[in-house]
Amino acid sequence: MKTVLDEPKLIQDYNTEYYRLINFYGNVRRTANFIKYYNLAMDASPRKDITMETYDDYIKTQTRWDIYELTPMQIISAIQNTPDNNFDLKGQSIISATTIQLYTIDNPRIGDLVTFYKPAESEEVLRVMDVRMQLNSNFSTEPLKLYEVDLETAPIKYENIGQLLKHGHFVYDLTIERNVEYEYYKEYIQQMKKLEMFLNELNEYYLPQHDFYGVDGEIICELNELIYFVKSKFNNKYYRLFENIKSPFGYWDHYDFKHSSIDDISKSAAGRKFKIINYLKNTEREYILPKSCPCSKELSSLDNLLYKTLSLLTSISSTLKYIEHANNYHNKRFKPIKKIYKQGNNVVETEVFPINGSRNS
Repeated sequence: MKTVLDEPKLIQDYNTEYYRLINFYGNVRRTANFIKYYNLAMDASPRKDITMETYDDYIKTQTRWDIYELTPMQIISAIQNTPDNNFDLKGQSIISATTIQLYTIDNPRIGDLVTFYKPAESEEVLRVMDVRMQLNSNFSTEPLKLYEVDLETAPIKYENIGQLLKHGHFVYDLTIERNVEYEYYKEYIQQMKKLEMFLNELNEYYLPQHDFYGVDGEIICELNELIYFVKSKFNNKYYRLFENIKSPFGYWDHYDFKHSSIDDISKSAAGRKFKIINYLKNTEREYILPKSCPCSKELSSLDNLLYKTLSLLTSISSTLKYIEHANNYHNKRFKPIKKIYKQGNNVVETEVFPINGSRNS
């Protein structure tokens, strides 16, 4: 009897641990191909047109779509091509069918559209015919939206899909595991390119024999600490950016940090005050950067590097705003709802996650 009672509890523990590990490791362990997913925007579309959509022409209706770029798939089955011959309609054709598993789309719906990126790219549009999910994954904490979706060839040509009425446009950012607004993401990419450019310009100031950044026998503490914080922020166990930028471990080994965070450095730099260490004489001083044109040829090597430090700091702040925006957008959409109900003579208060809330969008 003990074995019979223990087995369901053991299976439950295994299942709980499975979902916990998937949420913890995120995309690190999820090998994925990518699709472009067109999700029916129910709130922005006439209901009668949505009913027609699966069986009628997609272009002629007023249905609106939320578009999700770079949507990762966890599983894709073999694509089966079956010949179809309908004399009354379009004659002979090939019907493609496959099954995929999604975990970043909250509410896949019958009639949604899918196109493929490389390496499975083709000028073919598939539509959702069936959606399945494990209910226990949906009600886990935090909910894991693992959907198994059956697809077949859609009655729309690939060259016409751009005519669909757009409601929202998002892209999945693997580094933070969130769907974010497409236009905002494009701005972020531009900021990242600027940040990489500024970091690459600083490579000439890296001193390999000391393993820190300096010029004319002097170290700018804010610069070395800023690069250290950036490398710590963007290079970790799960994703790595700016691999070609050297980390100033020599500074970390031999000197005490003057600032505790990037925000702390920003406050100091706002007054143009910097801590300068002469590593040849082992002396330290505070230096106020004079106001002048950063492009002036009369700037000393130290002042020139300080202006590069200010440019780097501005670029980093813009990049971090994107991450903050994406996280705030996620937290706002995926906030638990308080519910109060009566249970006998008692009033019970609990928190539940919204079924239609967004884990990733």
